Amino acid sequence: MPSLLVLLYRLFAALMLGYISPTVVVAWLPHSRNTYTYKYNNKHQLKYQHRWFELHAGILSFDTSGESSKSITSAVNKDPLLLNDYDSYQRQKLDLQLLLLDNYDSYTYNLYSYLSTICKRPPIVVPNDAYSSWEHLKQSMDMNIDGIVISPGPGRPERKEDMGICLEVIRDNPMLPILGVCLGHQALGYYYNATVELAPNGPVHGLLSPVRYTPICDNDNDDNKTQTLRTCDLFRGLPQEFNVVRYHSLVVEFPCLKEDTTLMIEPIAWCKSNTDAECVMGSDYNQGGDVNDIDICMALRHKMYPHYGVQFHPESVGTGSYGYQLLKNFCDFCVQYQNTRPSSRQYILNRFDTDEQHENEQVVQTGAKYKVFVHKISNDGTPQPCPEIVFENLFSTLEDAFWLDSSTGRIDADCFDNDTECPIISNSRFSIMGGNLGPLCKKIEYWGKNHKLENQGIFVTDFAQNKTHEIDNVKDIISYLKDEIVKSGISEEVVGIAIDNTHTDGFEEVTMTVPFHFHGGYVGYLGYEVWHDTLSSSRVHKNKGMNSCSNPHVPTAAFLFADRSLVYDHWRDEWYLVGVTETSSTSTRSKENLVQWMRDTRDQLLSISSKIEDDIPKGKRNTDKNTEPLFFHLKRSKNEYSDDISICHKKIRQGESYELCLTNQLKTKVCFPFNSKRHQSSSPFGLYKILRENNPAPFSSFMKFNSLPLGNRDHNGVQKSSVSICCSSPERFLSMKRRESSTQSTNTQIFGEHGWEFRPPFVSKQTRSRVKFIVESKPIKGTMPRFTNADGHFNGEMAIRRDREIANDLQQSTKNRAENLMIVDLLRNDLSRVCEAGSVHVPKLMAIESFATVHQMVSTIRGYVDQACSAVDVIAACFPGGSMTGAPKVRSVDILDELELGQSRGPYSGCLGYISLNGAMDMNIVIRTAVVTPSEPVSDSIVSWDVTIGAGGAITALSETDDEFEEMLLKSRAVRKSVESWKEENG
Repeated sequence: MPSLLVLLYRLFAALMLGYISPTVVVAWLPHSRNTYTYKYNNKHQLKYQHRWFELHAGILSFDTSGESSKSITSAVNKDPLLLNDYDSYQRQKLDLQLLLLDNYDSYTYNLYSYLSTICKRPPIVVPNDAYSSWEHLKQSMDMNIDGIVISPGPGRPERKEDMGICLEVIRDNPMLPILGVCLGHQALGYYYNATVELAPNGPVHGLLSPVRYTPICDNDNDDNKTQTLRTCDLFRGLPQEFNVVRYHSLVVEFPCLKEDTTLMIEPIAWCKSNTDAECVMGSDYNQGGDVNDIDICMALRHKMYPHYGVQFHPESVGTGSYGYQLLKNFCDFCVQYQNTRPSSRQYILNRFDTDEQHENEQVVQTGAKYKVFVHKISNDGTPQPCPEIVFENLFSTLEDAFWLDSSTGRIDADCFDNDTECPIISNSRFSIMGGNLGPLCKKIEYWGKNHKLENQGIFVTDFAQNKTHEIDNVKDIISYLKDEIVKSGISEEVVGIAIDNTHTDGFEEVTMTVPFHFHGGYVGYLGYEVWHDTLSSSRVHKNKGMNSCSNPHVPTAAFLFADRSLVYDHWRDEWYLVGVTETSSTSTRSKENLVQWMRDTRDQLLSISSKIEDDIPKGKRNTDKNTEPLFFHLKRSKNEYSDDISICHKKIRQGESYELCLTNQLKTKVCFPFNSKRHQSSSPFGLYKILRENNPAPFSSFMKFNSLPLGNRDHNGVQKSSVSICCSSPERFLSMKRRESSTQSTNTQIFGEHGWEFRPPFVSKQTRSRVKFIVESKPIKGTMPRFTNADGHFNGEMAIRRDREIANDLQQSTKNRAENLMIVDLLRNDLSRVCEAGSVHVPKLMAIESFATVHQMVSTIRGYVDQACSAVDVIAACFPGGSMTGAPKVRSVDILDELELGQSRGPYSGCLGYISLNGAMDMNIVIRTAVVTPSEPVSDSIVSWDVTIGAGGAITALSETDDEFEEMLLKSRAVRKSVESWKEENG
């Protein structure tokens, strides 16, 4: 009978759907420390915010035989969730409070997300050095702790600077369940006197291995049953030889791997040291020994205490349902152990001052500050002027202008049947452009910690008043943008403007929906060095501004507040004019001014020769001129770059990083004879026109701030920018878009085809009436050149076949798949900071996308944004993009900064795009980019530009030095050739 009841219970549990109860503030800090990264209210107590969400859950089905577990994806619930459904699942979640010690890893919040779907209360996340001691931590909080999870992380377990208080936590909590993951597993091994050494066949990062384990046998003896309740069966329900993802350079070694009577810990799971990486490097480590016959400890346990460790990563998307089940087993054990030994719970007393708890609470703006108006230019069937011609005629001569250019956009681009919905999978449907035009337009320039101390600050230029002033009491661009977004509120609706052509001043407000997400707002870039403001930790670098290696013309970040902008729909061949006014001043006069701009701009568009994009004169390069060839100088020579790769390999072997995205810079100077008639072609915009032709990409952009030759600039003593960004990026960093009211269509977007079989149970408590946003990231890791004929085209069966073979080689590349998986797990971690726990998932894993010159391996990660988080919060949580840093992010950025000699990457490796007034956001990763700044002219008749191209690649344990150097040059090739063509064209 008990067995039948157990079976019925498990069947009932498998039918139930889960919910999460996330908390916005998930880390606790003492008064003496700065706010831990991405904690938005700076509270010292947890504030639980329950919310609704739409149902879609992957339910874990337990095989009662104990031999397997599998993921079953439930059908999408198309109706609002009933309260009793929500409550029934809530009652099934475990009544646990776990403490999650963060070792500054980039996968900690994947553990947090999984555990939050298992337990009623999310785990408390505490950085390992946030408190001086375990006693200090206990005195700072007020709740019972039922178990502790020690996260992965870089470094070694014997180093205090790597472990913080973790070893002390193990020592002082012998009767509290503890689970160590990776570095946490090594910490347990080290504390209990096992040996922690370099892996015998070298590091393994992002690769899968089958694991076998020692099962716990049932016994009818009452004493043994009691002991079993006090023993965690970590592998309950998992098959032997199940696959796990490994990220480690160190291993826990035992004198005799499977049995040792002198130690109080014992191994309970193993894998063979025979991944591709270990087989390649094994002979170097073992002088020709049998590299496949080495057992690696994958899990351990204490013989008396409830302390367990796993070397692999259960939270990785690659480990999937097996890892989730393991964490569930540990949580089940915590409940059992709590019931058998109630005194094991640790009570932590809170002694925070309640006044300080509300010190930095976000003040929510009631009502929107801005109102958005849109005029759609009717398409009467005649071709509309293409974006390049429009930008050249309307914006290219402005000092400050932007063009978010979907240069792969086409009239037959992919689109859902719903014409009013911009599909999240479409990368090329819309292009956006604007400049310093409207009465509300302003420019924000941020000179951050990579610049000289006397130049640092945030400067805002009000174009209407023609004044520039410094912002006081705001320390960085992230804080400034967040404050502005909070003050502005969310402008959810747009008002259509119908212009009466029979009257010069006639117009009418009409109801309108638009198919795009940009409703005016902030357009600009965050340079890579904004990491100084987003990666807060005890390891934050000291200010290097006094020894700055930054271009004085290039701000750390710059934005325009765009109140007058144009949007082009490539799919529909339609133009939209977007205007913004302040709600408080939406008088008849301000509307009339706005409508007059719309009328004038419409007339300008209609007067432009109606050419489709294919009719633009292309490629008439001035190759007859006897121009001197351009030479690109590497910032660090091939030998220096190769030495840096060797250092990366050493750091990876030592466990300091899993992956390091090393970069270099190529620089050249381009000089033209001054010719007023050819001003456009010899300006940076001329370069961009060539680049978008040579290397069209979905996230291309041209952006300029005060981009004038030095001889034409006004020096007024105020730090001013002078930079143009010519970007042909294929990579989306982040896209945050409103979740449409249509339940069915939204679920199709979010939970359509899933690229990985497992997703944890997830039901949100956000109400349908609250604004909900979807965030997406599309990291690229893995690049190979496309095959073309001698004429540069793909025509011919042989060329097509060879090109497909290259794409297939990329798809099967062990090295590239490992790189991609590492960054996918990193971005899942970053998004889990600002998304509802359990909602982050991977619709596409390691897909191949082909562009004009290269094949790329691209993955897609999505999640539901927590309702307390803004677009700026999402950017801050993920910046800089993991595909440009490596993992773990904080330690990797530290290492890279030293290797790159403190040289600022500038806009390269940062992100570029918009933050819209309706809460939406879209940012690319700035790669395949030329940064152009004015150079000192040799004479009044010469125009001179400095051009910098950033390029690099991810260094892993499998990287080959020569291959990495060639990949760096490959990634810069399309941009270099465009600069050469620019030089040839203008002589």
